[in-house]
Amino acid sequence: YNPIRMHAEVKKWIEERGKVKFIVSGSSSHTNHLPGTALAYPDAKIVCASAADAKCKLVGMRPADYLYDVNKDGTGRGTMKDAKEALKGRVELFHVDGDNCTQALMILAHKHLFEVDLVYTPSEEGMKEIEFETGKTASHSKFRMFYYCNISPKIEPLGYELPIYRCWFLDPTTVFSRLGQDVPKSDGSGCDDMANSLRHILKAIREPGVCERVHCVHALSMNPDEFCEKVENTWGWLDGKSLIE
Repeated sequence: YNPIRMHAEVKKWIEERGKVKFIVSGSSSHTNHLPGTALAYPDAKIVCASAADAKCKLVGMRPADYLYDVNKDGTGRGTMKDAKEALKGRVELFHVDGDNCTQALMILAHKHLFEVDLVYTPSEEGMKEIEFETGKTASHSKFRMFYYCNISPKIEPLGYELPIYRCWFLDPTTVFSRLGQDVPKSDGSGCDDMANSLRHILKAIREPGVCERVHCVHALSMNPDEFCEKVENTWGWLDGKSLIE
C-alpha cells in the first residue's frame, strides 16, 4: 500500500513475508515510487486512480489492472467493483469520492486502516512521541507543515487542520483547481460528495470489532476514535455538517 522506494532491505523484508500479489496506490498525487514497485513485482496486480495510471505510464509503468475511481473503463481493465471482488475477504477498500486532489483510497486489513493525504496532524499521543523522540516542542511539530507553507493555523481554512491548497483544489472558481488531472465539479458539489463519502467510511470503521488501529502517512498511528475526530477537524467544513454520525 502506497509503496516507497524499493531498497534491497525493503524488498528482502517484504519477500520474507510472502509473495506480493497486489500493489495499491493510496493517492493519485504521491506516485513517485509506484513505477519502481511495479517493476520490482512484475506479477502483482496494480490498483490505482486513473490519474496515477496516466502519470506513471508516461515514465514506463505498465497499465494498472484496476482503476478504483471509475465505474467503467473503455480499455477493459478492472474498476473499483472488480478490485473489491479480487480482494474480497482479505482487504477492504474505501475510496473518498469527490477528492479530486488526491483521489484518496483507504484500505482496511487485519482490522488496521491505512490512509494517505486526509489527516495532516498526529493525535495527541503521537505528538507526545514526536516531542520525546525529537526534542522539539509539540507546537513546533504540530504546525511545522503550516508554517512551511506560509499558512498560519489561525487564518485558513476556517481554523481547520489542513493546508489551504486542499481547499483550492475543491473550489471550481480558482485557477489552482485546474492544475490537476481531476478537476472539481463546476457547481462545487464535489464537497458534498466528499463529505458523504467520509461519513460512510467513518461510520463503517466505528462499527464494533471492525477497526483497531489507524495508520496515517502524515500523522502517524492513532485509535479509530482519534482518527474520526481528526477527520472531523480537518474536513468538517465540506458541507457544514458533522462527519461523525
